[in-house]
Amino acid sequence: MFVFGQDTATLMFLFRPDPAENKQEKTVLVHGKPDKALQLLINAAEKNGNFIILHVKNVNYAANKIEKLPEKIANLLFLSHGDAQNGHKAFFSIGATKLQSKDVMQSPALARIAKKMHSTPGPLPSYAQVVVFACGSGARFNGGVELLAALAKKLKATVFGPQGFAMINSSIFSTNTPWIQQRSVNDHDPGVFSRALRDHGNWTKVYEYGSFYRSITINNVYFDNTGRINYTPVTDIYNIPFLSD
Repeated sequence: MFVFGQDTATLMFLFRPDPAENKQEKTVLVHGKPDKALQLLINAAEKNGNFIILHVKNVNYAANKIEKLPEKIANLLFLSHGDAQNGHKAFFSIGATKLQSKDVMQSPALARIAKKMHSTPGPLPSYAQVVVFACGSGARFNGGVELLAALAKKLKATVFGPQGFAMINSSIFSTNTPWIQQRSVNDHDPGVFSRALRDHGNWTKVYEYGSFYRSITINNVYFDNTGRINYTPVTDIYNIPFLSD
């Protein structure tokens, strides 16, 4: 049984298979091809059993589904590919909808989702937590921190994202240790991904703090069997002015 508004449920927005035939419903496709990385995380969540998994076509489809839920949401995870390459801009996707900072601020669908979040006002971090599980979504070199701040404002939530690479393992939701996110990355060009490799293992936490947003570097990140994020804070604080819509 899933209880919304408590720590027993995580909603994961995932790519919906296309074509949406029953026999393919559990296969994640990106650009028409099976995606092994995203599928591995879905399998881990399904094996855990404490998650509600929504496969969505785009952000509007996601908002339509969220609005039908009976209670508020405390814990939300966006599963997506991102971009941790030097010189590129941070983004994440909800289905086929690609979102950068400006897109987040201007999205009517995300505003609809925000109304279903179990949010609490600042300056303390909001009870509603959102994880953007996309490479580079919490980095400083590519606008990732600003992306998380935009999402924190839009969803009135405390938002998390990796400064380097988001690491996936079949036991990610059943091993309460940080080794998965700390695991070394050896298959990326050290020239093209130098900044992400430098910051790999660190994540960013962003939340409303009075008249601005506060960004804190965290590490030793892991997820418990309810999908709730656990971490150790690092004394690296960065303040972000309020973003305009």
